[in-house]
Amino acid sequence: MEYYSTMEQRIVDLTPEKVLEAFRKHVDPKRILTAVAGDWDAAAKAK
Repeated sequence: MEYYSTMEQRIVDLTPEKVLEAFRKHVDPKRILTAVAGDWDAAAKAK
C-alpha cells in the first residue's frame, strides 16, 4: 500500500524534464498510432 500512499507526492514532484526523460525511454515515436473515432453520420449531418 505504500505505492498508493506516496503516489500523489511522486506526481507533485514530477518536472517537465523527468516526464520527457520517461517518455523518451518508454515511447518509440515510430510505433505511435493515432486513432480517430466518432459518429461520422452525425458529424456529416451537422455540417
